[in-house]
Amino acid sequence: MSEEKQGRLRLLLIDELKILGIAAVVLWHVAGGNISIGYMSITYQDFGLFLFIVASGMGLAYNTPSITTFTHLKEFYVKRFLRIYPIYWIFVLILLIIAIILHNFTLPTWTSLQWIETFFGFQAYVGDFNGRLSVTFWFIGLIVSLYILYPLILWANNRNRHVTIALLFIISILSTILVSQWSSDKFAPLWFPLCRVFEFGLGIYLISIIDPVKIAYHNALLILLADLSFYVYLTHYPLIGTMPFFSGLALPMYIVLTLVSAYILFRLDGIIQEIIRRYFPKPLSVAGAGKPAEKPRRKKRD
Repeated sequence: MSEEKQGRLRLLLIDELKILGIAAVVLWHVAGGNISIGYMSITYQDFGLFLFIVASGMGLAYNTPSITTFTHLKEFYVKRFLRIYPIYWIFVLILLIIAIILHNFTLPTWTSLQWIETFFGFQAYVGDFNGRLSVTFWFIGLIVSLYILYPLILWANNRNRHVTIALLFIISILSTILVSQWSSDKFAPLWFPLCRVFEFGLGIYLISIIDPVKIAYHNALLILLADLSFYVYLTHYPLIGTMPFFSGLALPMYIVLTLVSAYILFRLDGIIQEIIRRYFPKPLSVAGAGKPAEKPRRKKRD
C-alpha cells in the first residue's frame, strides 16, 4: 500500500524495504528457511516482518511528520482506517464467498466474536492467531495497533529522537522476554504491539535523520512492486493451496497468480480511494501534514 502523497518524491529505501520484506514473508510461507547472521539465526518471516514494519514507520513519518492538534489526530486516525479496512473487507468477503461455495453454499457457523475478529484482524488478541480465512490476517491487528501508537511515538521522537529510539529498543526487548515467558501463545512476540515498537520507531527515526532528496528516485517497476507489497501480503497465503494443481510449474504459476491477484486488488483499492477522496474531501488542516496553512499573499499595490 503506497504511503506517498501525490506529487511527493518516492524514497528508494522505503520501497526497497517493502519489496524485500514481502518477498521474505512469501518465501517463508512457501518454503520456510532461516537467515544466519553470525551465531544468530532468524526466520525469513521474522526478517521480512522487521523490514515491512520499518518501512511502515518510515512511510508514516515521511507523510505525517507532525500532529499538533486534536483535529489533526482525528484526521490521521480516520485516514489510516480508510486506507486499511475497505480493501481488506473486500478481500475478506471474496475469501468468504469462496469458502461458502466450497462448502456446498453453507454459511460458516462462527461465533459473533469470530465474525468480529475476522473483519477487524484482531484474532490474535483473543487467542485465535490462525483465524478463520487466512493465517496472515493477524498482521492487520498489529499494524492498526502501531498506527494507534504512532502519534505518541512521533511526539517523543520529535522531542528527542535518540532517547526515544533507545527507550523503544528497551521496551521491545523487555516485552518480548516477558511475553515469551508468560504467554501460552508462542506467536505472541509476532503480534503483540510492544514487541514490535522498536522497528516501527526505527522507521520514524530514520526519516528524522536522513535527507529525503538523497534517496529519492523514479523507477516505474520498483514503484509498482512496492505499491503491490501490501496486496501481495493479503493474497499470497490463500493462493498457496493452488500450487499442487500446476505440478512442475507450481512456483512460477504461483508467483504469477499472486502478482495478478495483488494487482487487481491494488487497482480496486485505487478506485475505492478515489471515491473516498471525492465524497470525503481532505480537510484543509491535513494538507500540510500538521503544518499551519500558508497565509494568502497580499496583492502588490500599483
